[in-house]
Amino acid sequence: MNNKYRLIPFVLLLIIIATGIESCTSGKSETNNNDPLLTNTSWHLTEFTGHQITDPAPELYFDHQTNALSGFSGCNKLSGNFSMTSDKISLHPALATRYMCFGKGNLEKDFIECLSKTDSIAINKNSLTLFIQKRQVAVFAKK
Repeated sequence: MNNKYRLIPFVLLLIIIATGIESCTSGKSETNNNDPLLTNTSWHLTEFTGHQITDPAPELYFDHQTNALSGFSGCNKLSGNFSMTSDKISLHPALATRYMCFGKGNLEKDFIECLSKTDSIAINKNSLTLFIQKRQVAVFAKK
């Protein structure tokens, strides 16, 4: 009778190990809907609301792994995040720096506002176009 009870700690240890291994392998796998043409590339703004943009032009960078958005708004650095499904995108920019920039007009303010309202994109190998309610608002070139 004592031999039966000696195996209980060993059996319990095996159950705990098996449960631990199962919990490690059965977690949700995260799916990433990011377009590989969009991410891990720097994008340089060339046209905004129908006007050609000159240097220093805003830039964006989309990180594939973390869904982080970073870049330059024409005067200040920006950071934030994004989420994407098919051609639908949601951008959540936040300014990281607050430099006072003279002679920039409203470009920076309008650009940040445009990013937060963007709802879809068109992308090909060398260009990225942002849309708000199917209206083209910004065109970027791959840098």
